[in-house]
Amino acid sequence: MKEPTRSGVQSYRSGPALAPTARLPRTATLPVRAAAPLPGVPAHVLQRFRSDELNSVRNIGLFLGLIFIFLRFGFVHEVLMQWVGINTRVLLIFTVLVVPAVIASGGLGRALQHKPTIVWVLLTIWCLAGVPFSYWPTGSLQMVLGFLQTSLLTMVVLGGFAITLEETYRYYFAIACAALVNILTGKLFAKGEDGERFQLDFGSIGNSNDFAAHLLFVFPFLLFVFLGAKSKVLKGVTLFGIVAAIYIGATTGSRGAMLSLLGLLLFVLIRAPGRIRAMLITLVPITFVVLVLVLPQSLLDRYASTFGSDGAVTEATESGESRKDAFKRGIALTLRNPIFGVGTNGFGEVEGHNSGKWMASHNAYVQVSSETGIPGFLLMIAGIVFTYRLLSSTSRMYQGQPGWKKLHLATFCAQMSLVSFSIAIFFLSMGYTMYLPALAALAVALHRGVRRDLALAADQQTRSPAKA
Repeated sequence: MKEPTRSGVQSYRSGPALAPTARLPRTATLPVRAAAPLPGVPAHVLQRFRSDELNSVRNIGLFLGLIFIFLRFGFVHEVLMQWVGINTRVLLIFTVLVVPAVIASGGLGRALQHKPTIVWVLLTIWCLAGVPFSYWPTGSLQMVLGFLQTSLLTMVVLGGFAITLEETYRYYFAIACAALVNILTGKLFAKGEDGERFQLDFGSIGNSNDFAAHLLFVFPFLLFVFLGAKSKVLKGVTLFGIVAAIYIGATTGSRGAMLSLLGLLLFVLIRAPGRIRAMLITLVPITFVVLVLVLPQSLLDRYASTFGSDGAVTEATESGESRKDAFKRGIALTLRNPIFGVGTNGFGEVEGHNSGKWMASHNAYVQVSSETGIPGFLLMIAGIVFTYRLLSSTSRMYQGQPGWKKLHLATFCAQMSLVSFSIAIFFLSMGYTMYLPALAALAVALHRGVRRDLALAADQQTRSPAKA
């Protein structure tokens, strides 16, 4: 990656660019202003960055990690199983390859350098501590081990290999490519007739609501590649992906996803850079009108039921009442078991034995609070808050600098994904999935890339002091 120039360092130190000065006569000369010195950087910090960049094991691991993330978020192993009818174990193969690489290259330590990722490790430890007190110890242990194998491994891969910003952006690209696979999967393996809700015949995100939440997560990564791409072909492909994701997401009939999207739009209108805000103001009304015209009436009625419309369908109304009931029961379980909860994977078991209703919590926050207690719930909230704050602080380090627009876009798109998914899981039992830990890891990787650039810039300024 190209190292920052002294002019870039001066711009960083002096804050936002000043207003253009009045035109001076050609004979006039502007005073020469020396660049303000950056804080000194210990030699061992610079040496660590440089040695990590040259580490051949890390470089190999970075390549394997990109494939692993593509497979993980694209659910390619499940698609291949459905397509060819054979378990190719492709994800397992790359898991076996990537784990030694991340350990040998020091990736585990790099991934756990900041609060957002440390919190998820603490939550895992707390879940393990609660297994002996669980309503269903065997099921709880299986859930925690699954969380380690999928969510924490994904977090370590995303946060442990990348050193530079450009390397982190490659992971954005890998997730965007996975999103295109998700869209093609939806097109090829959709279940149901016209007018029915979209869902898949198989897989971890086969449920309509889960698929919609997944699309909300990956959508900002498609947007990042689209806005940053220089190739017209790449722009065209990602634009197709964005349009297709919006349409497929709408056909899921997920009211939780709709509310999440409304929350995301509000967030973007308040916090987005000017060009993204202007684009939304123009395109959102057009998109809404088009969807109303092309979606079947049954789906429109389902969405209307969110606001208590008389046109609500019976299934949607019953689903809403069931979710409210599960929410109340989850709160009651939390209050009765405030320390360790009923154990991970225990909500459905407790409800099944006590009331005969084998139901899910349908709310990730209630799921975590009832199954891991109030401490587990607070750790989950801390993970979300710390991730958002780290992304914000990383962006502010270069606020107003035109040379770092790509960084601003990357942090903002990650915040978009965090906001939309955090709202979506208020209606879904996805408290132990890989998504929130993955965003925490990306925040850590982006921050590391910024620290690396600033360290090199400070060292360059020290070696080449400004001329008087």
